[in-house]
Amino acid sequence: MSAREYHPQPTAEQHTVEHIVTKIKSMFGVHDVHVERDTGKITVHVTDEEIYPGIDQALSEHNYIPGMGVM
Repeated sequence: MSAREYHPQPTAEQHTVEHIVTKIKSMFGVHDVHVERDTGKITVHVTDEEIYPGIDQALSEHNYIPGMGVM
């Protein structure tokens, strides 16, 4: 299983984080989603790295950008 971090841009609205997490968790292949409340960073754990483009797109709609690479 691998994980990728996503970081909010300054324009990201914090009150939508719960909605975003629910949306990401509903995607096939997502194992877990973790949110750091103090920074807004989202870490997505997946069972198949092929779903990252879909997650990237979904989070970019909410002003989140991928961190550096896959952990």
